[in-house]
Amino acid sequence: MHFSADGKLLEAPMVTPDLSATADKPAEVRSPQNPAFSQGVASSGANLPASGGFEGFTLTPTQNSLCLLEKTVTGDPTGQIRLHAINLADKKWSLAGRYALDQGGEAIGDLTPVNDTELLVIERDNKQGTEAKVKRIYKINVTEKNADGTFKKVLVADLMDIKDPQGLAPDSQNGVLTFLTSPSRT
Repeated sequence: MHFSADGKLLEAPMVTPDLSATADKPAEVRSPQNPAFSQGVASSGANLPASGGFEGFTLTPTQNSLCLLEKTVTGDPTGQIRLHAINLADKKWSLAGRYALDQGGEAIGDLTPVNDTELLVIERDNKQGTEAKVKRIYKINVTEKNADGTFKKVLVADLMDIKDPQGLAPDSQNGVLTFLTSPSRT
């Protein structure tokens, strides 16, 4: 949404287009909580799971806004989420590519730019404490893709394997830091 300095809404919220829409698929990406469903539109038209809005949202140095959808859109390959690029000058959306979650990964926590083409992505499961298994930071380059079209990922840090031999963190167990919550929320 676009607001003035004094809080006045200048532009209506942007609709997330379904760039893979066809005649039998909706033209927008909508979760069951989409406001359209409270205005009489049947929520069976939802093509994104509940609470599946944007999890990562960042502004690149070139002033294009990039955002990932948190969950897989209906009809997309299982475990792949879309990276959209929005040109802020003309409000045009494009599909920059797809991010493939690791086995056990359930969502992304956030993303931040390294430069114009590289992003750091926090990938996570929805577990806490001893049940947590996936809390990782990957670097992707939007110009580098695997054969299946997903972004190539380079592991930067496995946050579930941070050594703490001195037990400095209160939640360390056996010399390894553990998380009581998702790393994107700490």
